[in-house]
Amino acid sequence: MLFSSLLLPVFGALVAGIVSGSSVLGTRATSNSSYPLPMKLTGSGTYTHDPSIIYNEKSGYYYVFSTHGGVARSKALKGPWTAIGSYLPTGCSVITENAGHCDTWAPDVVNINGTYFVYYSISQFGTQNSVIGVATSKTMEYGSWTDHGAVFSSKPGDRYNSIDANVIKADGKLLFTFGTTSYYFHKRRC
Repeated sequence: MLFSSLLLPVFGALVAGIVSGSSVLGTRATSNSSYPLPMKLTGSGTYTHDPSIIYNEKSGYYYVFSTHGGVARSKALKGPWTAIGSYLPTGCSVITENAGHCDTWAPDVVNINGTYFVYYSISQFGTQNSVIGVATSKTMEYGSWTDHGAVFSSKPGDRYNSIDANVIKADGKLLFTFGTTSYYFHKRRC
């Protein structure tokens, strides 16, 4: 089943890299030792929203994926970053009812056994007309992504909204989580 093959292998060697707005978290703050101070990013592709960062050991690059489908890469977390295009440059196979567009939100990218999975959201803003789709690539290079369509969807009246996917490992099990502050937070055990 396509759904199982794309959803179940959702946790891989995700490299910890936290981005806030257009800053990468860097050195420790002196006034509050529990939170690091942000550093300014340099280069193109540094304006990101809902970013997800992953390291590709083969290429030696960090990749940052952001809302609206943008991808940038750099040899170092602090940059300089270079915009390399979109992971869905020709559009996506999933268009939500009434949304009528392919404007991806809040990507989450993971590496599972050498295949990169990017889970993305498409939604009609302010509604539950939403889907979470998935695309895969062996390299993360521009033009290498294959869109596989939706793995979850929601509609008005559902107890959840299918946006903001995230994959975590808890108690040795893989969890696919999604949701917003407007609706319930959901998880699925894989």
